[in-house]
Amino acid sequence: MLKIQNVQAEAGRIVYGRFVVETVQIPLILAAGAQDGPVLVLHCAQHRTEYGGSTAVPRFLRDLDLKALQGTVVVLPLVDVPAITTTRVKDAYPEQTRDMAQYAQQERGNINRVWPGNASGSWVDRLAHALSQQVFKHAAAVLDFHAARVVDDPFTSYSVEHGASKEVALAFGTRVIDQTSASVQPVGQLHKAIPVHLNVAAILVEAPCSSQIVYEPIVQAMHRGMVNVCRHLGMLPGAPELPPEQVTFRRPDPTHIFTSQHTGFFTWYLGPGSSVRKGDLVGEVRDISTFQVLQQCIAPFDGALPSVGPNTSQVVLPGEELATLKPVVEIRKNR
Repeated sequence: MLKIQNVQAEAGRIVYGRFVVETVQIPLILAAGAQDGPVLVLHCAQHRTEYGGSTAVPRFLRDLDLKALQGTVVVLPLVDVPAITTTRVKDAYPEQTRDMAQYAQQERGNINRVWPGNASGSWVDRLAHALSQQVFKHAAAVLDFHAARVVDDPFTSYSVEHGASKEVALAFGTRVIDQTSASVQPVGQLHKAIPVHLNVAAILVEAPCSSQIVYEPIVQAMHRGMVNVCRHLGMLPGAPELPPEQVTFRRPDPTHIFTSQHTGFFTWYLGPGSSVRKGDLVGEVRDISTFQVLQQCIAPFDGALPSVGPNTSQVVLPGEELATLKPVVEIRKNR
C-alpha cells in the first residue's frame, strides 16, 4: 500500500496524517480501497483563499465507499498552511511570512508559477518541490482546485499536449473546458508543469466562489467532479455523471468582452457555458428609473460564453464587464 513520508495507507480505511515540509505540518489524508489500483491526488488551496475543493473534501470522504474503491485517494485539503493560517492569525508562521513578503512582487512568490518547484528556492518553491517529488510522482491524476470569479461557470483546464489530462478534464464534468498549452505563459502552473515533468495527468479546477466563503452549489459540483474522476480512472464503479453538452475553449484565442456603456441594471438571457450564434441577444442593460433597455449585448460571432454577469453588482457602471464570448474549439454531446 502507498506510503507518503510516515503516513501509511491501510486497505479499507481513511488514515489522517501530516505531510511535513521543514517545520510546516500540512494535513495529509490517505483513503485506500480494499483493492490496489490507481492513485488520485486531490490538491486543494495552494492559494490562501480558494477553498472550493477543500470544502467538498469532507463530503467526498464521508460518502466514499471504501469497499468499492480500487486504489488510493490522496487528499491534501489545505496545502499552503502558512499562507492560509495568516489570513486569520497574522503571526502564526513568521519565517514563511517573511519569505512570502520578500517574493510578494515576483512571479516566484506565487506557488502556481513555480511547479515542479526547487529544493533550494523560496518557501513556495520548496513546498512545490516536496509535493512533486513525494506525492505527485505516485499519481495517475492530480486535481488542482482553485477559485474562479463569481461570474464564471465552474471549469476545468488541461494542456493540449497531454491526452490523459484532457480526458480527466472532461470526466470531471464541468460544462466549460479550457484548453491551454504547456508552452503558454505562465509555464509554472501545476496543470501545465506536472504532465511535462512527471508524465502525470493533471488538471486545473476552477470553482467560482466568494473569497474565503464557499456556497452549497459549488460544494455539490466539486464533490460530483471528484467522484466522476474516480469513476473515469476505474477506482469506483459506474460512469461519470456528465452534462448534456461540454464546450471547450482555447485559452490563447481572442475574447470578446461585453462592457457596459451606461449606469444601469444588467440582466441576461443566456448563461455561462451557453453556445451562441452571431446576432443572438446575450443580455441587456436597463435604466434604473424606468427599466427600459439602454443597451443590448449582441453576439458578434458564433461561439460560447465562458462567463456571464457582472463581478461586483447587478447595478453596473460604464466600462464594467458584463460577459465574455470566445470561439469554440469543440462541443462534446454526452447524450
